Amino acid sequence: MVAKTEAKPVAENDGDKNEAVVPYALLFVLEDLAVNGRQVLSDALRRHAQESKEKFDDRLFMRHGLTGSPAASLPAILGGDAESQKAVQQRVLDKLAADKAGLNPALASVLKAAAQRRIPALALTSLPEDAARAIAGRLGLEEMGVTLFLVKDAAADFPTPDTWVKAARSIQRRPRGCGALAASGRVARGAVMAGMSCVALPDELTVFEDFGGTALVIETPGDASPSEIIGSLFRQI
Repeated sequence: MVAKTEAKPVAENDGDKNEAVVPYALLFVLEDLAVNGRQVLSDALRRHAQESKEKFDDRLFMRHGLTGSPAASLPAILGGDAESQKAVQQRVLDKLAADKAGLNPALASVLKAAAQRRIPALALTSLPEDAARAIAGRLGLEEMGVTLFLVKDAAADFPTPDTWVKAARSIQRRPRGCGALAASGRVARGAVMAGMSCVALPDELTVFEDFGGTALVIETPGDASPSEIIGSLFRQI
């Protein structure tokens, strides 16, 4: 099931008639949290630099590559080399689709806890639809009841606060009734600015980032139970 960005927004003044029985939703970015798109991008860029006999610029990657959209950061990292951008992007997509690594276990646990409470889940993604579907299928997200929200032509700061708002409204939820999970500081800031509660689950590339405004930062798996995470995101439950 895929919700498009073109979906008609739900007006804030529509009231209860536009809200489901459970007025909450759990949102996350597919390539930010379900799979570690940043690490895959880093590996692809290092391989490209090796093949091109160029030096991999760690500082440039850390400045631009920690976004929620690996492909959107390529122009800033590779400059105007369209051929290199296309080659690296395809390598990233191939790796994400074929990688045998499973769903982020921390996310899987929270999704299970959300499902037990009948809280729907929505995965935002800037990936092409065929790639996003393949990854979601490989990870078993559809079986877990997760809906995809596709965003075309994502900017380097994906997802913006407006994108979070549109995603929530696509399933007839108000942003302030939604909780977001984020592995990147940029992703978390967008959700917080959209009015959502947010819990940060940083990875090895983002653990040093500023997650100010989030309800909870979990640096080590097991620091908080799925129930505690759900409680931090949805205090009214």
